[in-house]
Amino acid sequence: MLESWVATTLQAHAEALELYEHLSYWAPHQSAVEVGFILQRGGELLAIEVKVTNRYQTGLLKGLRALDAVPGLVRRILVYTGERSFRSSDGVEIWPAHRFAIQTASGTLWP
Repeated sequence: MLESWVATTLQAHAEALELYEHLSYWAPHQSAVEVGFILQRGGELLAIEVKVTNRYQTGLLKGLRALDAVPGLVRRILVYTGERSFRSSDGVEIWPAHRFAIQTASGTLWP
């Protein structure tokens, strides 16, 4: 349900805030990794993965880390049900769901 809420939040603000031009899902063929949302705007990409957990573990970043070398990738975000915002050692931003909602509604999802 959290992933559906993220999708709905993105769609609700997409047009008014010019949030993205294209929204997709990333899952390479025959791979165990995936990323729920890839937003494209101009030549830039923003990746968002959603996990229903209150506790952060580095394994939650597997899909986002697999995108590290993708050209045009400007931000990687893990949305989770925990309370703390922080950044992993390799630059993935970990956001509580409430921060995602605020950033999206205020038009500051992109760096």
